[in-house]
Amino acid sequence: MSDGPAGRPRRNVAVAAAYLLALAWILGKAALFRERVPSHVPPDEPVHVSYVAWLEASGAVLPRYEEMRLLEPDGRFGAQPTYLAHPPAYYHLLRGLARVTGGAPSGPLDAATRRLRSLSAPLFAAAAALFLWLGFRRAAPLASHALYAATVATVPPLAFVGSAVNNDVLAFLAGGLALLGLARLLEGRAGAATGTLVGAGLALALLSKATAGLLVLLAAGAALALARRTVRWERDHRFLLALLPWLLLPAIHYVPILVRYGTPVPSLDVVDPEAYARSAFVEAPGTPRLAVVPWAVKLLKVFGSTWLSLIAHVWLPVGPLPTLAGPALAALLAALGLLRRRGADGGAEDPVDDLVRAGAVALAATLLVNLAWARDGYLATERLGGIHARYYLPLFPVLALAAARGLERLPARGLERVPARALLAAAVVLLLVLFDAGVTVRYLALFPAP
Repeated sequence: MSDGPAGRPRRNVAVAAAYLLALAWILGKAALFRERVPSHVPPDEPVHVSYVAWLEASGAVLPRYEEMRLLEPDGRFGAQPTYLAHPPAYYHLLRGLARVTGGAPSGPLDAATRRLRSLSAPLFAAAAALFLWLGFRRAAPLASHALYAATVATVPPLAFVGSAVNNDVLAFLAGGLALLGLARLLEGRAGAATGTLVGAGLALALLSKATAGLLVLLAAGAALALARRTVRWERDHRFLLALLPWLLLPAIHYVPILVRYGTPVPSLDVVDPEAYARSAFVEAPGTPRLAVVPWAVKLLKVFGSTWLSLIAHVWLPVGPLPTLAGPALAALLAALGLLRRRGADGGAEDPVDDLVRAGAVALAATLLVNLAWARDGYLATERLGGIHARYYLPLFPVLALAAARGLERLPARGLERVPARALLAAAVVLLLVLFDAGVTVRYLALFPAP
């Protein structure tokens, strides 16, 4: 396709079409999951619904986690304590949306879940649109845009988790806001809008869940350090005045929680030790304890399975095998985009390269922290805790950007009429779509339509 004036409008239309198709694919899958998957299947969904109901019943701004109880199927609170001690921002958002659209959800647990899923859907749609916008705003060839859009749209757990009542939805939105702000900063644009995006993303990440807060905090720190090569953001008063108030917002939650429980991230063993001792979080003593290497292999298998499939009380094997070439090729291109030294391909440095580096540092460091935390928990309880891929999805666009950059750094040798890069991108996109469609169809087959 020509890059001249006559070619640009066609290129712009094609790029926009690729992203609109990707957004429709994500939201379509989410709508199917939202309607077809029972309320007890997505990760901890009844507990998240119970959190909203408890805030409404108690009128609390900051909950006392030891007092929170889970909803029974009939919609009444039971005796079982909650085992989630997440910050309440996501749950207050749903509670507020429920109030302005007809009142707090009541009645059976399933009915309340369905209503809260619908109220959470716009938050997920905004997060998905932000993820895709990060790629659309770049000046890049059509093949790169198609690969980026497909890589984001076809990761199976994104739409699955986004369709449910789950605080990961707010973490996705936080990651998108922060990455957009950091991209602007690394392009040399500080100012109030950039400070607001970075600050809002960081605050919402910290107020959604601890892993998301750590991911975005590390990514922001790395990006701020890299940005000083092109912009002295610390001297930009508009940027700082927009950023700093957001950094105070998480303190409204974490300081009182730290004072009350002695830790900023309490868990069931802290808020209710007796309930914790009776829970499924502690295995019976006497189980053979795994050494570090076999334990890590088992844990990383769980991580891999939740990246390529869906896990939530039901594990679905991936395949058929040829379609796994899509994620494998995307991962190889992402590695090329991340590891290729600047200037090694003779091309100009792209500001997105620094965003990729910052995100990769945050992803790797957070994974190491979570592995250490999981190992410590395993030694204490003898229970093999999981590290699920959904925890890292707030920064997933970084890997998609790395894949697009990897494609752009391939040798630009053309075939007779169609560039080799475009052919490779088309093949990877097709394989990714087939892979994701296969996972989605097989999973929904477990829950036939009424």
